[in-house]
Amino acid sequence: MTSLLCTESRTVLILGTGYLGRALAERLREAGHIPLTADIDPKQAIYEADMTDSASMHRLAARIPEPCLIVMCASTRGGGTEDYLRLYTKGAENTLEAFPGKPVIFCSSTSVYGITDGRWVTEEHNVYPTTEKRRLLLQAEQTILAAQGTVVRLAALYGPGRCILVSDYCAKGAALPGNMDRWMNYIHRDDAVSALFCCARSVIRPAASTTWQTALPCS
Repeated sequence: MTSLLCTESRTVLILGTGYLGRALAERLREAGHIPLTADIDPKQAIYEADMTDSASMHRLAARIPEPCLIVMCASTRGGGTEDYLRLYTKGAENTLEAFPGKPVIFCSSTSVYGITDGRWVTEEHNVYPTTEKRRLLLQAEQTILAAQGTVVRLAALYGPGRCILVSDYCAKGAALPGNMDRWMNYIHRDDAVSALFCCARSVIRPAASTTWQTALPCS
């Protein structure tokens, strides 16, 4: 698995060590790389850092080994508009300022498409940020892209210990409760980790010509 990123051990900074960040760190570690984890909760990561605070991010940059890649996968955990502004929009600006020139992968959401009727979409579809939170998320994406970073739009996560209803449906075919006309968009945590792992490969060792195509039913 080490060769997926490169033939040498690489240091990757993971900002946000929730459900996705912890699993990504383990995947990198198993592949022989060095994941440095940072989170606002010191019990969840190696380093304590607050993406919403510029000074905190500069302190983090000063005390850790230089990373070859940064993965931003922090979550508001269902927060409101102000949380989106601070964590995603300001967080993106603070990260780029504290780590100038470093490649960044930003974990965004398929919610920016604003499509809820079950149509299949790709990253080439137009986005419809119909809420202020989606608009702020899109603004964070644009900040990362302007700095030559990478944006990965993920659906809601399910997997071990999370979203039991979806797991039961996948395993047993049991019907989900509620409105049967409602479309829900989920991705397994391990598939999301694999996608980030492959993106990391393209960022660290970009091919001469690389095209990424995805298709997701969005809600």
